[in-house]
Amino acid sequence: MKKGNRALAVLLSLVITLSYMPAMAFAGTEDGTDAGSNWNVESGLEVENEDQTLTTGGDTVNDVEESNVQEEQAESNTPTANQQEPEEEPVLLGAEGDDSDVPEETGEVSAVAKIGETTYGSLKEAVDAANVAETATTITMLDDATVAETITLNPSKRVTLDLAGHKVTANLEKLIPLFKLEKGALTVKNSVADKGGISGSGIIFRIDSRDSGVTSVSGAAVTINKGVSVTSSDSPCVMIRGYANLTVNGSLTSSGQYATIQGNGSDSQGSKITITGNVKSNGSNAIYHPQAGTLTVN
Repeated sequence: MKKGNRALAVLLSLVITLSYMPAMAFAGTEDGTDAGSNWNVESGLEVENEDQTLTTGGDTVNDVEESNVQEEQAESNTPTANQQEPEEEPVLLGAEGDDSDVPEETGEVSAVAKIGETTYGSLKEAVDAANVAETATTITMLDDATVAETITLNPSKRVTLDLAGHKVTANLEKLIPLFKLEKGALTVKNSVADKGGISGSGIIFRIDSRDSGVTSVSGAAVTINKGVSVTSSDSPCVMIRGYANLTVNGSLTSSGQYATIQGNGSDSQGSKITITGNVKSNGSNAIYHPQAGTLTVN
């Protein structure tokens, strides 16, 4: 009887104890978590709800995973012993976008001719300077030159043009003169033998002293010295009118329908022509002299 009472007392104590425990402690879910609490039964990690991450020691699981991903990326970007850093593409000097070796434009024009120590960028500029000089002027060529307009020598000026072995090319149309004189004197020489010369398709020298109130003494004069070669492909080398003076010690050559030295029969004023050099034509007459005046060929 005592044994039965003791067993009954133990059973009642157990029932009373169990009645004081929360009923939800025994309502576990399938994944081992308590559906009504913030604790995972198996791991003891605090869980705010089903969608929030676990926290351990102040770091969330997402923080840990993100840190691991960053470490893996850093390791993948770090070159190993078998990997090499990509080489930088070489920069070509002077290439587009790089002007380290591109010479700067200075805007300076190279000298073509000079008078004394003063240089000029074109032959016309030099002749313009000679036109205002008070004394006779010598122009010395420093480089080849192309002229695209007529150069006029002012009255009473005396100018010497030294080709110095360089070429003067007249870029002018047929019958348009390179040099034009009504008065004054132009002498062309070449201090460097067998080099340089004057050429073009228009008239090279137009000496025209008509109706200028001048006489044969004061008319325009052109002298072509030995060593100077003058050629025209489609016009006279020299067209002479009025009281004009021409002396040829060099060589004149023309092609086309006009004579190399072309006069005009309507002139009553007398010109003076003296030739000791070479005058020839590849198309017409070497000399056409119907005007009044004198012609001397030595």
